[in-house]
Amino acid sequence: MMLLGISVMDTIGSFFASFVGLWMSGEGIGLIRTGPLIAGNTQTCTAQGFILILAFTYFVTAYAGLGALCEL
Repeated sequence: MMLLGISVMDTIGSFFASFVGLWMSGEGIGLIRTGPLIAGNTQTCTAQGFILILAFTYFVTAYAGLGALCEL
C-alpha cells in the first residue's frame, strides 16, 4: 500500500514539475519573465509550489517508513 502511495505522489509531482512546469507560473515570476508557455498567475504558481512541497514531504516520510519496514 505504501508503494502505491509513493507511485501516485510521484506521478502527481512529476506531472506538476515537468509537464505543467511553466504554464502555472505567472509573468514576471522567476527567471523567465515572458514567453509563450507562461499562462498562469501568482495563485497558480503558489498552488504548484504547494503540491510539489506536499509531494516531496510525502516522499521523505514514505521512504523513511519503507526503510524502517525493510529493516524489520
